[in-house]
Amino acid sequence: MSTMPILDFAPAGGSLPFLSGGGACAELIASRDWSATPLGPIAQWPHCLTGALSILLRSRVPMVMMWGPAGVMLYNDAYSNFAGGRHPGSLGSDVRESWPEIAAFNDAIIKAGLAGETPHFRDQEMTLLRNGTPEVIAHGVGRKVLRGGRLADSPYGCRHRRFMF
Repeated sequence: MSTMPILDFAPAGGSLPFLSGGGACAELIASRDWSATPLGPIAQWPHCLTGALSILLRSRVPMVMMWGPAGVMLYNDAYSNFAGGRHPGSLGSDVRESWPEIAAFNDAIIKAGLAGETPHFRDQEMTLLRNGTPEVIAHGVGRKVLRGGRLADSPYGCRHRRFMF
C-alpha cells in the first residue's frame, strides 16, 4: 500500500516547499521576483494561494489560476504546452494582456468569479494566437471560484482575495 506525501503549503524559513515537485513552472515561479506584482513577495503569499497552487502545479491536466481583479496567471506545465509561444511570458501576467484576442471573454470570467459565480462553458469556440497564427479551438472551459475566508479554528485563509482555476 502506497502512502501519499504530506504537502507543506506554506513558505517556511525562506524555502518554498509548496513548489516542490511542481515541474518547470514551479521552478520559474520560484526564480521570479514577485514583489512588484499584485501578488506581492512570494514569501508573503497566503496559505490559500500556496495550497491551491501546490495542487495545480502537480496536476497533469492543463490548469491555470487567475488571481484577483488583475487576473494574474499561475499555471502548470501542462498549461504551458497549451499556451504555446506565450509561455513563459504569460506566467505571472494579467490574463487579458497575455491573451488579448480573448480579453473580453477572460474579463467576463474574472468579473463573474469575483462576484462568486462559477462560469462553465462546453465546447466554447475561440480563435487563439498561441504560436503567432490564428487557431480556432473548441474546448470546455470550467472555472471554479475558491473563496477566501478564515476557517473557524484555523489561522489561515484569505479574507480579502478570491482566486479561481
